Amino acid sequence: MIGATIVAVKFGSGPSVLFSFLSVITFNFFFVEPLYTFEVANKSYWLTFLVMFVTSLFIANQSAMLIAQAS
Repeated sequence: MIGATIVAVKFGSGPSVLFSFLSVITFNFFFVEPLYTFEVANKSYWLTFLVMFVTSLFIANQSAMLIAQAS
């Protein structure tokens, strides 16, 4: 979430969407069984991915809007 905020502040909303997507994919690849694949053994992780993505998008969007208003 911090990374998405930093990207949103420095580069805007568009790159933060890409960063949010890549962070969910990275989480899947490195931390979800089976490791080092994009497969998901436990289907409950799909909800986790969705919540991570939506939360990251929300925070990044709010940060980008705040910076735009401050300028």
